[in-house]
Amino acid sequence: MTRMIDTAEHTDAEGRLRVVHGVDIEAEGAGGTAPVTAQDLRQLAELGLDAVRVVGAGSAEQARELLDLAEAEGLSVILADAPEAGAGHPALLDVSGLALRELSGEEPLDEELLDALDQDVTGWIYHRWEPGFATSEVARTLRRPRPVAVAGTSLRSGRSAGGSWKAAWDGAEASAPSEFWVPEELDVEVVVDGARTSLTREGARVLVPAGPGEHRLRVS
Repeated sequence: MTRMIDTAEHTDAEGRLRVVHGVDIEAEGAGGTAPVTAQDLRQLAELGLDAVRVVGAGSAEQARELLDLAEAEGLSVILADAPEAGAGHPALLDVSGLALRELSGEEPLDEELLDALDQDVTGWIYHRWEPGFATSEVARTLRRPRPVAVAGTSLRSGRSAGGSWKAAWDGAEASAPSEFWVPEELDVEVVVDGARTSLTREGARVLVPAGPGEHRLRVS
């Protein structure tokens, strides 16, 4: 765990540090395929992705429909075209100030690359969704613990030398808890100022109460 991120520019409306992990989709479907559906978005959420970047939403009405579908599945939406079409919608995500890396598909997508992005506390957008994505090798590689929103500063995260995934941050008050995505089959523990503390698990969502102190989360 190397680089620390503590810039206010990265905070969300609840005062938490936000780290985005998502995938590009084409509103109309690519190569003659059917457009993305609610089931497709549900599968993306089940993979731990928290955002989709939509390309080609041809009208404000179509953009709002996609925003509604995404909100129902707990996903944020980045409108690559005409973001004003989603103005005021709770699912619309403003990425200004966020550390975000394009995963173009031209470089190998492996654990080492994702480890490096974890260590830099950099979110990412994978370059393309297509039918069957949820069962692809890419999706299996992307299915790993990650921070979503952290109440505090100086976030560090990534795999340790022993192979377990860890995160640490200096906690702060916020209007929502810190949130991580961890596959349900994995165990999670949180320590604050050296004492083990409670957390809430809602499926793969791990919620840690906001508050001051040195926080350390470990996945095993």
